[in-house]
Amino acid sequence: MNGTALPTHIGLRLVEAYPALDRSGDQVRSGYVITIDGRTQWVADAQFEALYRSVGALDFPRALFAALNGNAVARKVWRNSERIVARDEALWLEVPGSEAKKWRPDQVEVFATDWMVVG
Repeated sequence: MNGTALPTHIGLRLVEAYPALDRSGDQVRSGYVITIDGRTQWVADAQFEALYRSVGALDFPRALFAALNGNAVARKVWRNSERIVARDEALWLEVPGSEAKKWRPDQVEVFATDWMVVG
């Protein structure tokens, strides 16, 4: 753009994916077939692993993204089926048999990498 620096972007998405080989060229390459926005495409291992994590091993930003997109999330170390949901412009802690209460993450939760999407 005429020597002007291009703007930087960041993206987070939930995708369905499975490992697959690409045999379309002269070489066989390993990667993943992903479904994103209703489209299916093949992505190389390095690109996939740089962009995506299993929904069972998320860091907090990815867990927050999942919650803001309608999923319940929890940490693996939590007991009693506790889960976090986003509604009414807030995060809520839901515990079976108890009334939901507003929730704010502490430093431990923000830096945890054991977040997961739960049912």
